[in-house]
Amino acid sequence: MSLWFWLTPTLSILLTSMNPAATEPIQNGLESPHPDCHNVVTSSSTQALLTLQCQSKGNMYVIPDNFNVTCISPKTVHLEITDGWVRNESLTALPPRSMLRSVHLERFNLDSTHARFPMNTFFVNVKVHLQTFRLAQIKLLHLTSLDFEGFSSLESLRLSQVQVDVLDHNIFQSLTPDGSLPKLSYLEISRGVTKSFNWSVLKPISGSLKHLNLDDLMLTVGQWNCSGAAFKLEQTSTISLRNNSLTLVPPCFLNSLSEQALVSLDLETSPHLPASQSVFCPSSGACGCCDMSLLAYWVKGAGLSQVVRSITCGESKTTFRNGSFPGKIVYQPNCPKPATTRRVTSPTPSSTVATSVDPSAVTR
Repeated sequence: MSLWFWLTPTLSILLTSMNPAATEPIQNGLESPHPDCHNVVTSSSTQALLTLQCQSKGNMYVIPDNFNVTCISPKTVHLEITDGWVRNESLTALPPRSMLRSVHLERFNLDSTHARFPMNTFFVNVKVHLQTFRLAQIKLLHLTSLDFEGFSSLESLRLSQVQVDVLDHNIFQSLTPDGSLPKLSYLEISRGVTKSFNWSVLKPISGSLKHLNLDDLMLTVGQWNCSGAAFKLEQTSTISLRNNSLTLVPPCFLNSLSEQALVSLDLETSPHLPASQSVFCPSSGACGCCDMSLLAYWVKGAGLSQVVRSITCGESKTTFRNGSFPGKIVYQPNCPKPATTRRVTSPTPSSTVATSVDPSAVTR
């Protein structure tokens, strides 16, 4: 998966830590990882927060050359760094910080001469505690199961505008090495161009995932890989696939949806995108082509008339919102219908018989 992006000139660092006893700004007395950084105490509704703010003066934070990670306060809870370079050959890692819960890194290792950001080593001492993790505009090049191995407390992961050429299907396989259930409930992979996307990447987190964002990836049907065992997104209530280039709903995606969990499905394509951007039913007047029949039947059969919050269809790229899809669309008799099962009562022990029915006719 290759994601390319635009750079902006802003540069800042924010390190936030819990310090209930502190209430005043601190000008001196605490070390900071860089000369441009200043420790400031801010207050929340329940506690005081020690914030290390670093303003850029046009130079990059180079770790470890001019940025000493050992000077990060042991009480740090939140770490945010923008515009940096971690020299991979140095094998530098964040020091053990048991209170660290959140990391946000933006614009790292972007120069063509920079090696890949050392994802699997930089967080080795803190990953077990991290709950929220965000990477934006980072040169990763590839992601494997080693990169997220041991992030056992991770609840939210956002990967936005990162450079990734290879996305292994098993990257979440080792989130919890002890075999316990993952806690990851929010996943965002967005804003870029990807060569392929293997849907089975979600299987290890299918029991915990509640919110999924795959916006602006320019995904096509040909790039969507349905290989791997089937699974259900048991708790996933919101899914957004805005601004991709799909002309139909991939079967493995549809089969993974949970009637009990799903609340919102967003399939809109912005009219401001290039004309080459495909939409559903690109040769039809609206969403009535056979390629959309399975989604329509699923929505009707599940009794979820409002679940499709938005979808863009047809030659005119019309967007239908707030449950107006599928509405009263009548599909041609030759359009695909989902295979369903029904229970048959007989003198012998009950059995399940596979049939092909129109779920819209099912009374629930």
